[in-house]
Formats: sequence, C-alpha cells, structure tokens
Amino acid sequence: MTGNVVSITRDGAPPHPAANAQLEVELLGAVIMAPEAFAAVAPLVTAEHFSEPVNAEVYQALAGIFADQVPLTPGTVDQRLGVALAGRDLGAGVTVRDFVRMLAENGARVPGSPVEHARAVSALWAIRQIGAIGTETLRTDGYDPHRFLGELLDRVDGVRASLIGRERRTATLGTVADQIVDGLAAALRGERPPVIKTGLTALDTALKGGLHPSTVIVGAGRTSMGKSVLGTEWADAASEQDYATVYHTLEMDQVQVGARILSSRLERRGVHIPYSDLMSADDVDQTGAEHVADLAARLAERPLRIEEGGGVTIADIAASSERRMNELVRKGAKPGLVVIDHAHLVRATRRMENRVAEITEVSNGSVALAKHLGCTVLLLAQLNRMVEGRDDKRPTPADLRGAGSLEEDADAVLFLYRPAYYVEQSAAYRKGETVALDEYDACKHDLELIVGKNRRGGRNEVIRAWISPAHNAIRNWDWRG
Repeated sequence: MTGNVVSITRDGAPPHPAANAQLEVELLGAVIMAPEAFAAVAPLVTAEHFSEPVNAEVYQALAGIFADQVPLTPGTVDQRLGVALAGRDLGAGVTVRDFVRMLAENGARVPGSPVEHARAVSALWAIRQIGAIGTETLRTDGYDPHRFLGELLDRVDGVRASLIGRERRTATLGTVADQIVDGLAAALRGERPPVIKTGLTALDTALKGGLHPSTVIVGAGRTSMGKSVLGTEWADAASEQDYATVYHTLEMDQVQVGARILSSRLERRGVHIPYSDLMSADDVDQTGAEHVADLAARLAERPLRIEEGGGVTIADIAASSERRMNELVRKGAKPGLVVIDHAHLVRATRRMENRVAEITEVSNGSVALAKHLGCTVLLLAQLNRMVEGRDDKRPTPADLRGAGSLEEDADAVLFLYRPAYYVEQSAAYRKGETVALDEYDACKHDLELIVGKNRRGGRNEVIRAWISPAHNAIRNWDWRG
C-alpha cells in the first residue's frame, strides 16, 4: 500500500498514524474501477471509517448506487451525490465530480486488493477511536477512577465489537488434530468441556451435553409456540450456572422479560403467579409479594443482562453483546449465551434487495458473534405462514425457506410446536363444545421440540416437554408443577 500518512496529535501526545487519505482514495478508486469488489468491501468498512469527509461522502454515494443495483456512471454518481456536492470546489478548481473521475483513473493503478485496503481503513479508524477515548473520558466533570475505568473498557469493547466478523483464525491440520486428540484424552479421564445445561434432559442429550461454545442454535416457530419462553428459560438456566448471558429483546420490554423469568422460578417453588400478574400487580397477595421479593433478591447478582431496543442492526447487537459479555467475564462469569429475540425484528445495516438478504445478514452476523465471543447464540425466528395451510401444523425445514440462510448457518435448528394453540383457535373450542374443551385439557401443557438440524447428532428427533405459557415455564416431560 502506498500513500502519505497523515498524523494527528491529541493534547500534546506524540503523533501516531491515525489516518491515511491516500489509502482511502485508492480504495474508492478500486471500487469504482471494479464494482464487483464492493460486495467483499462492504462488510469491512462503512462511511464513518474514512478520515476525510469528502471520501466518506463519495463512499456513501457509491454504497447507495450498489444497493439500488443501478449502473455506475458519472450521471448516477452525480445524482447520488447531489448537484451541490458534486460541484463543490475542493480547491485549485477541482470539484468533487472531478475528484471522482480522478479516482476511477487512479483505481487501475491501486497496489494490493480492495479488501486489504478496506481492512486497513477500518483498522486506522479503530486506532483513532481508541486514541480519543482516554482524553474524552477524562474531560468529564467529577473524575471518578472506578467510573472512568468502566467507561474506558466499555468504549474499547465497543470499538473491538465493531470489527466482529472481520477476524479470521488459521490453523494447520496438525494443530487441529492435536486438539482432537487432547479432547479424546480428557474425555477418557472423565473430563468434559464446559457446556450449558438447558434444563431439558432429552434436549441436552440430543445436543451432546447441552449448549456448546461458538455455536448458533435457531429456535423457530409460529406465533404463540413458545419461542420467547424458550429464550428466557435458557437465559435463566445459563446465568444460574454462572455463564455470562445477554438477552436482546426487540419486541418485549425489559420488565416483561424479568417478569417471565420470575414467574417461571416461582412456579418451580409451587407459587403459581402468571407473569402477566407480576407486570400488572393484579391478584398478587401479601404472601405472593414476599415470595417475589425473596426471589428477586436471590437473582440480583446473576450474570444476566437484558438489552431492550427496537430498530437495531446485527452490528449493534454484536457491539452490545461484547461489551456486556466482557463486563460479566471481568466479574468472574464464564462466556455463555446471547439470545436474540427475534431475527425478523433486526434491522438491516443497509438497503437490500429483499427480506431474504436481510435475514441472511442476521444469521451470518450471529455466526461471527458466536465464534468471536466463544459463546452460544440462540437466534429465535418466526416461521412463514405455510404451516397454517396444512392439516398437520408441525413445522418442517421447508418452512424456513425464504428465511435467508438460517438453516445453513445454524449448528442446530429447533422447531417449536404447541398443539393446544390450534385447539384454542378452533370454532368448536370457542363455542365451548365438550370435545374441544377436553382435547385442550389433554394437551394444554404439551410442547414438541422438533430437531430439524443437528450437527452434533441426528435430526428429526422429537423431544416432548411440559410447558406453561402463562408462567413462562418449560420443563422435562414428567414435570407436573
């Protein structure tokens, strides 16, 4: 890579290579000359990574052109930049329009690959961000060393998390083989790698012990099948085993997530308070309130963080997950579980041609997040309506079609099916007919977890479990509450 390095100095600190305008120009030129390279560059660098504002604006314009899938011509560039920006004088009579034309001419002579340039641009951005963190935090009023350290680590984690998905690990076959041999030797000694127990014995057996590090599990189902029940139950189980857990709720608020976990825990004690009553404070007597207060005190130190917010991207989720996971690990917890509830509510990072591409971005990002943090990612997903048109409402892998690469990316896919839901929707049940009411009573606590994919074992296995949606509880099949 060539070009003059521009150094900056902050508060008297010695200069460091925090920007390289020529490198940015070469990257833009390479993309203009070879538009097909943008697909490889886009995941690595965004407009904010450019140090020069004009370079950032040109990159943003190019990104819009490629997203709209229109030809890259001087006219489309002018249109995307806007007349005012395209005609802006950069000095010496050179306009932005002239600048773009020069980029195209320069692009043919760019040494190295566009991907190498993109990685260098994003790395320089990270250096600038980290370099600014200490001085900006120190300027806050009322300097508190403990708070300063927390803010410092949070912001560094945020910068690191923004680079998730760009890291690659390389190993020789011999190194990998040695790891396998070491694992076999440890197993023969009775030592097993740490896994998170889900609380469902049959499911843990199917998953070869439980939830393994660096894996993605998709939990998919139609509305009211128990996806959020599964997510909150796993989050509760993981944090109880001292695994750092981050629950991203994109639909429910934090109070509902907390109420669900409390209701399930109370149900284990034989105290039956629906989570909806905990939220509204209805029908909770003094004894029940005391049980809730006691349980809340016991759960206060759990390594579980609930992140609430709509309109977030998978990059936002990755950055937040790394910050929270690192915070909990520093306090002694083990890297554990990230729950995303749910995939179809995650916003795309940029305009895409269809919903399939957007969900693919989410599933790809979930894989990168799991590997980067060494944790399990539970990605909850909504199934399409094909299920509703069949007599047998049990979902199959075909129902994930149109959902991006969820099945391909996942290490395991669990389909949730609750027959009582469909009985409740029937006309006979609504009319109060005895046969329908009896059918509902017979299956109201039935949950089927259908293993649609499992890289660690067989597929098409059906695991029966006990469920109480009102109490947000999933238990082994022989549980009777």
